[in-house]
Amino acid sequence: MLYHNKLAPFAGANPKFPTEAGDLMKRSNRGTTSLKSKGSSRNPMREFDRLPPPLRSWVAGATLPWRARSVQKAYDKALARTGDPARALRELDRLQMALVSKDAERIWGQTHPEVRARRG
Repeated sequence: MLYHNKLAPFAGANPKFPTEAGDLMKRSNRGTTSLKSKGSSRNPMREFDRLPPPLRSWVAGATLPWRARSVQKAYDKALARTGDPARALRELDRLQMALVSKDAERIWGQTHPEVRARRG
């Protein structure tokens, strides 16, 4: 049997399974988190391209799906505090790990390294 929608054969098996490829991307990109969800920008690629090159590199390797505006705001605050771009990026690393550890126990359980590190 031929399907125009590649996900169609699976849609009946699981009622929560997305029927459109876009639904799959939206659901699987964010995962499970208690972090606040923000609306998307009008052109996220243009906003990403406007980031300074070191910040674009940092976002490309980031653990969380940062929005360009959010990461720019956090970077600007860190840069104002530290006065050094490299130290500002390290501040972003610390901020990101704090956000990950906030959800680590609830999502992955007490065996997650972030949870064990936090408890000592």
